[in-house]
Amino acid sequence: TIVQSDDHTFPSRMLQIGDPTPRLEVGKPAPDFSIPDMNGVVRRVSDLRGRKNLLLTFFPKCFTGGCVNHLTGIQNEYSNYIASGTEVWAVSIDPAQGEKGQIAFAEKWKLQFPLLPDEGRNVSILYGAAQNPNQLASRMSVLIDKDGIVRLIDKQVDIHTHGSDMILQMRRLGMIETPKN
Repeated sequence: TIVQSDDHTFPSRMLQIGDPTPRLEVGKPAPDFSIPDMNGVVRRVSDLRGRKNLLLTFFPKCFTGGCVNHLTGIQNEYSNYIASGTEVWAVSIDPAQGEKGQIAFAEKWKLQFPLLPDEGRNVSILYGAAQNPNQLASRMSVLIDKDGIVRLIDKQVDIHTHGSDMILQMRRLGMIETPKN
């Protein structure tokens, strides 16, 4: 059955049930997902609830200049993330294996945090970094607190300062303590 509505046609079932995909919004629970990282360890946002914050960062492609700057900037601040009880997961559409894959990329740049091979773009679409299964992920980051709540969505990533920018934002949002002088 097709229903006419506002000059658009929709299957009537979609009008009845709506889109089941959770919306990514500041102040709302982060959409959960389950995906193996580059080493085969299954990562779930829900596994961190009550325990750790999460910086979930999306990047277009391994071995490209902007992505090297973006992720090495986070790596430069990695000890601060660990000290503040924050995990970092980086998502791209690259495969884990191969000479241009995530494992080779992480080894070359000595990245200590997991990369998530989102070849089907499922996580990228869920979080709004891609609109369809043929796109590269857009560069963006999402800060999720220990309660699983989205605290910040950054779609204006400065590839040169992003690692320290996110630490500052976490302090500003009260997700981590500001060091006492």
